[in-house]
Amino acid sequence: MQKIITRGAITLYLIMGFFIFSACDTGQEPIDENEENGQEIVTLHVVTNMEDGEEGSLRQLIEEAAAGDTITFDPGLDGKPIIIQSDRLLISGRTLTIIGRGTDKTIISGDGRYGVFQIGETLDLLQNVTISDLAIIDGYAERGAGIYIISGDVTLDNLLISNNIAEVIGGGITNNTANVTIQNSSIKDNVAPTRAGIANSGNMDIILSEVAYNYAKKVTATVSIGGGIYNSGSLTIRKSYIHNNIADNGAGIVAGVGNLQMYHSTIAYNTAHRGGGLIAMEGGKAFLENCTISKNEATEYGGGVEARNGYITIHFSTVADNTPDDIHRRQFARREHYPQIKNSLVAGSIPYSIDSNGYNLFSQSADWNHDTDIVSEELYTGELSDNGGHTYTIALLEGSPAIDAAEPSASLEDDQRNYHRPVDGGSGEPLPDIGAFEFNSEPAGD
Repeated sequence: MQKIITRGAITLYLIMGFFIFSACDTGQEPIDENEENGQEIVTLHVVTNMEDGEEGSLRQLIEEAAAGDTITFDPGLDGKPIIIQSDRLLISGRTLTIIGRGTDKTIISGDGRYGVFQIGETLDLLQNVTISDLAIIDGYAERGAGIYIISGDVTLDNLLISNNIAEVIGGGITNNTANVTIQNSSIKDNVAPTRAGIANSGNMDIILSEVAYNYAKKVTATVSIGGGIYNSGSLTIRKSYIHNNIADNGAGIVAGVGNLQMYHSTIAYNTAHRGGGLIAMEGGKAFLENCTISKNEATEYGGGVEARNGYITIHFSTVADNTPDDIHRRQFARREHYPQIKNSLVAGSIPYSIDSNGYNLFSQSADWNHDTDIVSEELYTGELSDNGGHTYTIALLEGSPAIDAAEPSASLEDDQRNYHRPVDGGSGEPLPDIGAFEFNSEPAGD
């Protein structure tokens, strides 16, 4: 028996691969935490065997763990992939935390044959699961090849979910009905015929993460949809970067049936036939504020944003340098499906009418321009680049007509970078700028 930590009257020991708590020699009996406060004693398990299903393996410890337990990994396994040899690793009906040693050290692989994790078995069976600091790679399954989430509350923190392949949807992650938080993670290089990176029909928050290089690859005559993210539930994205995804339709994000809200984030370098950056369809709703949509490409139309029988609202955002157009709606769309734009900079082409709600900067004049809009061929903006903050933005340069020209009474306190808004850009008083970038500003904090 090896003593690990002593703190007060409690000592942590490692016994046969398990961390347990015991009272120190203080002349009193060991404390039964169940009797003291009604809480279960938490056991820390350590994975010591990389062979799937063997004694001390991750699979064995998941199966034996009690509610509230935590699983960690022995440093001796660093860099050695744990290869799944049968069905997914199933976590169901209890609270469990799995903590790796970093995405380059703790690697769980489906070996191109099996899905990696499944959380929940039925919609009515709840669990609370946290998985952090590890890589989930090379999964292969019908759906959710990396992680298939059915129900419960799930936190995914500092994960690399990469190179997973689904036969139907969700190469990286499929979420049915759970409440999922993804933070500080990278979902990249995953493949499925549709919804390649993330397929969400539950409730999901994505924070400080990237969804990149995912490929919705059609395998029959059907059209592939949703390279990076397909949302048909409730999805909020904050301070994240959606880039370099590929699909026939909606390479970056598809806002399907459900609600998408996006803040302080960038959609860039995605490629599709239609809707390179973002598509709203099937009555889906998308609201963007303090966001940048740039460098996306469509071979037909909707390089930046496409409104296809969905609802798009864009506030204090920058849409620029998308090919062949920045904002596109269906030619015969109902008026309710016209994109709603306010306090935003749109640098390129808009082939069909939108609803301008005022204080926008456009590079083209049209009959839908609002009285408070500015139309100018000279926008004085920089390239998409690192201008501070968590994501790439397009800076306003000296002399841009966007400076101090947004709605004076707008109540936003920061720009996309979390820099102060409003500040005085030269007008003599603090007024907000049009678009996602506030000129001449300083960090306001995270």
